[in-house]
Amino acid sequence: MSERLETDRLILHRLTGDDVDAWLAGDRFGLENRTGARFPARLEAPPLFVEDMEAIRDLLRERGDDPTCSSWLMLARTNGAAVGIAGFSRTEDAVVTGYSVYPALQRMGLATEGLQALVAWLFEQADVTRLRATIPPDNSRSVRVAEKLGMELVGKGEDPAVGPVLVYELVRTGSGSGQPSAAT
Repeated sequence: MSERLETDRLILHRLTGDDVDAWLAGDRFGLENRTGARFPARLEAPPLFVEDMEAIRDLLRERGDDPTCSSWLMLARTNGAAVGIAGFSRTEDAVVTGYSVYPALQRMGLATEGLQALVAWLFEQADVTRLRATIPPDNSRSVRVAEKLGMELVGKGEDPAVGPVLVYELVRTGSGSGQPSAAT
């Protein structure tokens, strides 16, 4: 069985390359059987992930055992409905998090709840010292999630896919078991 984490309202299912293949093929029943999630009849990735699903699948196939390159499906504990996706990828100097919740389920704190569990898991699993989120300036909901995670705005940048972004970071103190702290 695939790796799972649980929060008060969510089940977090660690995705595999085969899970994402089923998603890309539009195989709703196959994906539901693989993940335990319920999806709408029209199977779509959450906003901001639609164009990244092939790259996510390839990364999971290449580095699937690496916690810093993991993607997670968020499911509602009450009914198994797919809520969104969250995960991590690695750059030269940080691990970057990305997350998205389906529009009908936004503004309920689900992204924050899921990310809090995933960040704690990541810091337990890997020697990560810096977690980063790059967020378009007009995406106030994602900015709020980053702030609730304890991330601090450390600068601005440019993302080739989305344009200008705000750069938020959370720096882990200590080596291996310390608690995260805001970037300094």
